[in-house]
Amino acid sequence: MTGADGVYNLTPTGASLETALIPDVAFACAERLAPLGSAEAQGIPRLAPDLVAEVVSPSQFRPEMAAKARLYLDSGVRLVWIIWPRARQVDVWRPGADSPVATLGITDSLNGFDILPGFTHPLADLFAE
Repeated sequence: MTGADGVYNLTPTGASLETALIPDVAFACAERLAPLGSAEAQGIPRLAPDLVAEVVSPSQFRPEMAAKARLYLDSGVRLVWIIWPRARQVDVWRPGADSPVATLGITDSLNGFDILPGFTHPLADLFAE
């Protein structure tokens, strides 16, 4: 699990330009990571995390965040949460979707689905003041 300092290299094989993103929060299953102490573990991981959460700043808007969610999904991320603090909502993105599969409100809960089985977290707690 990484926070806002975790960089992921999402460059497709053969691409001429590198794509590195720094999600606000990301989770990758341990079995997908390079072994600790290996040369690969020392650099920026060349893998798509399993789960990405992005917290939207006041200067960001839905088209920009939708494009970012699609970029993550196209790179192999399996679950994206776009968190809208001002609206107190979370857009849930899954592979194959051109738009969020759900927009959760304050009475709903986040769900880890098959990425974090059994994980749920009420949005009321996430947005508690």
